[in-house]
Amino acid sequence: MKKRISVFALLFMGHFCMAQSNHLWTGVEGNIKLAKHLETKIGYEYRRDNIIGFNKSLATVQLSYELVPGIKTLIKYRNAVFPNTHIALDLKTISLSNRFACGLNISFLELFGAKSKRLAIQWTGQQQWENFKFQRNRSILRNKFQIKYDIKNFKLTPYASTELFYSWKRDVIYGINSISTESGMNSFRHFVGFEVELSKRQSLDVGFGIREQYLNKTKSNILRLTYKVNLN
Repeated sequence: MKKRISVFALLFMGHFCMAQSNHLWTGVEGNIKLAKHLETKIGYEYRRDNIIGFNKSLATVQLSYELVPGIKTLIKYRNAVFPNTHIALDLKTISLSNRFACGLNISFLELFGAKSKRLAIQWTGQQQWENFKFQRNRSILRNKFQIKYDIKNFKLTPYASTELFYSWKRDVIYGINSISTESGMNSFRHFVGFEVELSKRQSLDVGFGIREQYLNKTKSNILRLTYKVNLN
């Protein structure tokens, strides 16, 4: 098992080093239980490109409701602030976008009555819509698979995840008398990392990610640092 983990880590770091750009994501996230089956997650994230340039800042609110043990529904809103690439049109240096999403989260072990205190295997699927001022609106279907294991008597909880982004409006087709769009795979995002337990309610998520664009195969590195607090 140790050899397999080492080989996987070496392969991932090889891909990480081959990526064409670097990104640093830092954020804070709070989780609050509103009722027995209802909880909310509030977060803020600040992203930089190549470690030196501002990319965007994100404010997110998510509500999730447990339908049955192992299955949750979710709705989500995200506001993004980023440099305006169309400054000549409105003379503003920054621009905004709004994203709305809904979806499902399934915890497989809990769903099949084999819930573990340490091992978690989850799938999250969500449909998101995002509107922009000077760009085409986006409609994306996301599928994320994640495995996490809480090591006994150890402060670190390692995890790995992979996520697929499918765009319903990826390509614009210009006809003689019409304009249409076609759907297709947009990108992939993979993460490995660990959560560091700071206290019973606080932790630090350290993740190393790679994002790959499907069509042009360009890759980018992501270093993600998120402070998490459970306010229940």
